[in-house]
Amino acid sequence: MTENREAYIIYDDILPEAIKKTALAKQYLARGEAASINEAVRMADISRSVFYKYKDGIFPFYQQETYRVVALSIRMDNSPGRLMAVLAVLAENHCNIHTLNQDMPLAGIAAATITMEISESDLSLGELLSKLQELPGIISAGYIGELAGDSGKKPGGRR
Repeated sequence: MTENREAYIIYDDILPEAIKKTALAKQYLARGEAASINEAVRMADISRSVFYKYKDGIFPFYQQETYRVVALSIRMDNSPGRLMAVLAVLAENHCNIHTLNQDMPLAGIAAATITMEISESDLSLGELLSKLQELPGIISAGYIGELAGDSGKKPGGRR
C-alpha cells in the first residue's frame, strides 16, 4: 500500500532521541556493523518496538552539493602499472570508485572507463584530469558525464 506522505528536511538536534537512535540502528545494519535488528537496537540502546515504530519514517540525508558521481575515460599505453598509477591518483584525491571497466588492449593502447564519486573538498574535476594526464603513459583522460541527480555543476569547476 502506497501512502501519500510529505517529507521534510530537519536538523537532528530537534528530533527526539528515539528517532535519532532508530536512524543509528539502521546505520549499523546498513554498514554491516550489526548482524541483526536485535544487535542493532542493543547497540543503539533502544527497544525493538521503538525501532519498528520509526524505521520506515527516518532516512539519512546526503547533500548533493558535497559530492558528484562522474564518469571518466582513460586511454593509456598497455604497460604494467599504468592503471594502478591512475587508481593511486584517484585514491590520493579521495575519489570513491563505483565501477571500473577496462577494455582489451588494441595496438598497445588500453582504454578504461571509471565511474566514481568525487568530493567538494578536493581538487576540481579539471585539476584531477590534469593530474591524470601528467602521469607517464597516459594518452588521454577525459570527462564523459555525470549520473542523473548530480549537483548540476559544470565539469572542470569546483566540485
